[in-house]
Amino acid sequence: MACNGISTGNAFLESTLSHIDCQAQTIGSLGFFGLSAPGSPYDALLTSLLTIFIAIFGFRLLLGYDTQPRDVVTGILKIGIVLLLATSWPAYQILVYNTVMHGPAEVANVIAGAAQLPGANGTLASRLQSVDSAILDLTALGSGRLQQVANSAEATNAVQFSQIAVGDDFGLGFARIAYLVGTIGSLGLLRIAGGLLLALAPIFAGFLLFDATRGLFAGWLKGLALVALGSLGVTIALSVQLALLEPWLSSTLYLRIGDAAVPAAPSELLAINTAFVLILFAIIAVMGRVAFSNLMTISLRNKNGDTPSLLKPVPRAENVAVASGATIEVSGASRAYQITQSVEASQRREASGNLGSSGGTQALDTASSNRRGSGNQYESGGLGDSYKRTTSRVSRAAAQRDRS
Repeated sequence: MACNGISTGNAFLESTLSHIDCQAQTIGSLGFFGLSAPGSPYDALLTSLLTIFIAIFGFRLLLGYDTQPRDVVTGILKIGIVLLLATSWPAYQILVYNTVMHGPAEVANVIAGAAQLPGANGTLASRLQSVDSAILDLTALGSGRLQQVANSAEATNAVQFSQIAVGDDFGLGFARIAYLVGTIGSLGLLRIAGGLLLALAPIFAGFLLFDATRGLFAGWLKGLALVALGSLGVTIALSVQLALLEPWLSSTLYLRIGDAAVPAAPSELLAINTAFVLILFAIIAVMGRVAFSNLMTISLRNKNGDTPSLLKPVPRAENVAVASGATIEVSGASRAYQITQSVEASQRREASGNLGSSGGTQALDTASSNRRGSGNQYESGGLGDSYKRTTSRVSRAAAQRDRS
């Protein structure tokens, strides 16, 4: 095996954490190489997905669908991101792998150093092992309430004394179990999940190309965000646990070495370690809520709030200017259709005559109403069946041209 084995006794916790971390990194790196290697089954699948994506985009251009420049740029960016995540290990290692695997520890070191918490500067694993060793020593010494007594009176006091706390075997034994389960369980869950998600990058990268599968790519990114945020939160929580346990164990062991009884120690240690088991997994749940919030949803939207699609035409409403300065709203997927509508509107305007700057239907209706109300068809100067021009219309530009 590429990773070292674990050992029992005073090096159990540190060797277990080191082995899990090694396995996670091995899965993340070598798994990526296995999926992205030339000739692998996924290599052909990725090539097919890229071919289909480019073919669909090309057919949209040939069939005259409404394709904006931003859609072209978005498509090129998608292809670049997919190729980077699926085939380029150096770029992927810097941007994603190191961020997920090593970034949380670096941030935690800064926070722990500023807050003066134990475990900063890469000493977390060794100090966790020191606490585990101290728990083993306390278990061997016991709480001191089961010592032999010389007479019956002292024996009676010893029985009453033993009833105020949890027994040594149960309290100290389950306290160490809770400590190991919380530490190994939380860190192991995050590290192994992170290694698996990092190894699956070549598969999930291809899901970015199409709208129907983009949610899977977004879920993969959210999973990586959960691993990173969860690792940061768990590391800080373990540092706080060390800040509680280290001085408590030091004082308790000092009393036991001095042959003083500490009857409440088993229950206190069990309570602290059990509480931190709940705290560690609750932090993972909280960070998961943050990572999977709607703010992390990947959506490339245009200025109207619509999500462009490469698989179906997206109707858009646009204002098309005509020669008179007015605008008309046309909707459709083809730019040719919009131009045709603009030309037809311009022709209708020219056929209706010059009705002023408004040139609209409202002005024509108003002029017709004034003409009918006044009884004089020549006052309004409008056009219609009740008035026909008897002389040719000469524009000002034509008159100036004739005089020159």
